[in-house]
Amino acid sequence: MGETVFALQALAKLGIILAMETMYIWAIGFLLGLKHSLDPDHLMAVSTIVSRHRQPARSALAGIFWGIGHTGTLFLAALVILVLGLTVPEAAAGWFEFFVGVMLVWLGIGVVHRAFQARLHLHRHRHDDRVHVHFHTHESDEDHVIDHAHDHGRSVLVGMAHGLAGSAGFMLLLVSQVDSLFAGLVYVAVFGLGTILGMMIFGGMISLPLRASAGLPRLNSALRFAVGLGSLVLGATIMIENLP
Repeated sequence: MGETVFALQALAKLGIILAMETMYIWAIGFLLGLKHSLDPDHLMAVSTIVSRHRQPARSALAGIFWGIGHTGTLFLAALVILVLGLTVPEAAAGWFEFFVGVMLVWLGIGVVHRAFQARLHLHRHRHDDRVHVHFHTHESDEDHVIDHAHDHGRSVLVGMAHGLAGSAGFMLLLVSQVDSLFAGLVYVAVFGLGTILGMMIFGGMISLPLRASAGLPRLNSALRFAVGLGSLVLGATIMIENLP
């Protein structure tokens, strides 16, 4: 009887130790996902997307959809690695990075083009024998112009393209070392949650200067132009560093 109780106590302690180790691994995965969201190419890609928004909630939502697309790609990659035992060749990783560079250049061109479209005009109106003057840009209120379903879809696609590039390769290498399919997928899920949270926070924050400068059209356009130019430069740099 005493031996049975001792054995049960030993198993309980072992279970607690294993549970603590599992929670530790999940916590590390979450923090790595949070850090991964701060990669320069990720921040720049999300910045180009949310540059169209002035509402922090909608910008944060764009970051969430980016994170969902990113996590979805990692899930598929983890399944291939854990089920089929395949790895991502170094040459393929270079191609993924090159494609991310092309995408950043494309996104940057779009932002720069929209910034130039937001030309400033002077309008005069007469009310009760008084002439009122105000400035106006070609950009209308975002609620009436942006197709949010299309915008969220684009965020998902951009996130998916980033899924296999950059430091995500290190995460996939770690997944390939786990002892079960379930443990690997849970780690990807926790990693993805960290990435989604990071992008949600950043997306909401990047919209704040755009919202604050809404009444200053020239400054607002300059900020968007800076985002687009930054995306162009970073994208071109990534392409050069990863030429096939």
